[in-house]
Amino acid sequence: KVGCKLRECYIAPVDFELGGEKVKKGSWVLAVGVYDDEVWKEVVAGRLTGFSIQGTAAAQREAA
Repeated sequence: KVGCKLRECYIAPVDFELGGEKVKKGSWVLAVGVYDDEVWKEVVAGRLTGFSIQGTAAAQREAA
């Protein structure tokens, strides 16, 4: 579903706690904003509990 936007993306520089969860140094941390009312309703209802980040890449040969 569409209706979300990546707000923050970083590698945790130290151990810390976020929302009652322990985050270890080196963890990949994402903050996502939900801007679609229908999507947010699904989140609040517990029917939408996660997502997958789609990505693409292109391989390039390194010069020897």
